[in-house]
Amino acid sequence: MDFLFLFLKKVGEKMPRGAEYRISKGEKGEYKVAEAIRRHLFLREKEENFILLVRTAIGDISSSREIDVLLIHPVLGIYVVEVKDWKSLDHFEKDNPYPSVRKKRDLIMAMIEDELGRVPINVEFRIVFPSTTSQEAEALFKSKKFYRNYRNHIFFKDEIENPKAFSMFFNSTVGYVPKYEDFLKISELLAPPKEYSEKNIVTIIGKEQIFFFDHKQLSALNGYTGDFLIVRGVAGTGKTALLINFVLNRYKANPRKKFLVLCFNAKLRDYLKEEISASIGKLPKNIYIYSLMGLLKRIEFDFSKLGVKRGRIDEKLNSLYNQEKKAIEEFRKKFRRFLLKNRIDYFLCDETQDMPPGLMRVIYEEIKNCIFFVDEAQCFYEFSMQSIEEIFSDKYGKRIEITTEKERNLRNVYRTPSNICECALKILSRDSSINEYYKNIHYLSRDLLSDLNLLLEEGDLVVDDLRDLEKIGNIVSKLPRNEKVLILSYESNRVKEISDFISSKFPNDPNIEVATLQSIKGLEAPYVIIDSFGKFLLGRYVDQDPLFYRKIYVLLTRASKTVWLSIDNSDELLKYKELKEVFNILQEYALRESKKQEQTSKKEGERRKRIPKLKPNFLVLKEVLEGADAAINVATAMLRLLSSAMGIAG
Repeated sequence: MDFLFLFLKKVGEKMPRGAEYRISKGEKGEYKVAEAIRRHLFLREKEENFILLVRTAIGDISSSREIDVLLIHPVLGIYVVEVKDWKSLDHFEKDNPYPSVRKKRDLIMAMIEDELGRVPINVEFRIVFPSTTSQEAEALFKSKKFYRNYRNHIFFKDEIENPKAFSMFFNSTVGYVPKYEDFLKISELLAPPKEYSEKNIVTIIGKEQIFFFDHKQLSALNGYTGDFLIVRGVAGTGKTALLINFVLNRYKANPRKKFLVLCFNAKLRDYLKEEISASIGKLPKNIYIYSLMGLLKRIEFDFSKLGVKRGRIDEKLNSLYNQEKKAIEEFRKKFRRFLLKNRIDYFLCDETQDMPPGLMRVIYEEIKNCIFFVDEAQCFYEFSMQSIEEIFSDKYGKRIEITTEKERNLRNVYRTPSNICECALKILSRDSSINEYYKNIHYLSRDLLSDLNLLLEEGDLVVDDLRDLEKIGNIVSKLPRNEKVLILSYESNRVKEISDFISSKFPNDPNIEVATLQSIKGLEAPYVIIDSFGKFLLGRYVDQDPLFYRKIYVLLTRASKTVWLSIDNSDELLKYKELKEVFNILQEYALRESKKQEQTSKKEGERRKRIPKLKPNFLVLKEVLEGADAAINVATAMLRLLSSAMGIAG
């Protein structure tokens, strides 16, 4: 389903959209500040998805507080603003507004935690002096150095009148983006519910691809100036889309720059080429996009040096690890030759966990400007890295320290419906090694289910026996013909059987793809049917696959709407304790086929009526500026995209 923003109607005939004002005598300062916020968000940034209240009371009778200006925004968060319309700062020491506004901020956080059990939204406080300039304040900050600690929270007349300076007002300390249900509850808690309703909503995430980015995501690559950077996020956090966005923006800023983009397989390579080409007309000659095997072919890597002459792809891949020393030697020689004719300014690698660490170390040493996108939880192959630290270990030379400045963490999941993702994470949590690893590197503070934000509404997870091909055909026939359907099978002979059946039932349908489970990387779709899933569970478990739980997690997170799991051997699964636990978790989140079809049919009809199909346009997702402008630029990009996609006037 879709992550939805609250869309506020015009409040009053002469009042600006997205804002409510209750202005009376003596509130001139508050009005100035509220107007500055509205002007910046609505007029300059064409933003209208926010609630802005002046002189509003919060809390119960015993702890009620009046807030001068309160901004409630679904991306930026909540801003508690204390306004002091003083002509000078002579009163500052006697009437220091800092403790007061902090208490109000803390009260709001306590109210939200009491209501939701947590605080899933950014809550900031600000102090504004709309009649005093920053120059006049310098004397105070100079004489009382302690007050400099307040500076990032304080804004003056000249700053709220300067768009660039005032953009720092919206700089947030955390990147929490609440689910829309949580945002509605928070809004109802802090603002009169009559001002909004669930009917007034607009779509932010498209059905097939991610195109909504929060502040934390878009600022992940903000300020990157060189050397290496690691961007880590679980499935569906937008790593690939960030990669595309970075390439497009750096290329647009300087078309002479050369990019080398590496991904694991041809499917993902084709997707990257298609998205970048669609955004700038055609793929420029100085943007090289290769799969791992494609790059090795391009540099004329000689596999015979590793004892492989005409082997299959899996034999060649295995030789890169089994003959690692020789592979690194051959790769370094051929890659250097490639670089002599093709100077590369930026190297970006998707699915880094599946790449040979020794070869990645060579690329880093030769290019330096490298961005690695990684999720160690998505290790799908026996040769996958257990940790990206392998690239920088002393195994390949001098150990290189990975400092916190070299890492960016993404924790908001946008692709996978929340219930399916929760199910996948619950199963993944049984892999104690990935949980401990994520905690050790501070990606998690508690656990997967507690620390990750699942932002989509629920989808459908179905467990059924789909051995009969007619059942698969019946499912596919009821799905929208303009949306992608992915059918995967654990058994190679079954892949051909299903493919032939689908071709006869749905001839020349480009939106239906049949593939093996092993080719899953780079494959995503609104609807995913996993054939012989029960046999996969049994086979991988009996073989004591060390990546057993991670593979289940990867398979479950391929769908953005519905996933079907074919299990025809439940009796066998229930004989083993671990398999029984996995099966019970799946059953807990699943809907049986009869019930599912009835509900999906109804929901799909409702969706088609009220939500238009949106296509992402990465060009509007402009790279955010350094520091404080980040959040507001995200809002700008989102509103422009909405306006373009839905025909909303700016």
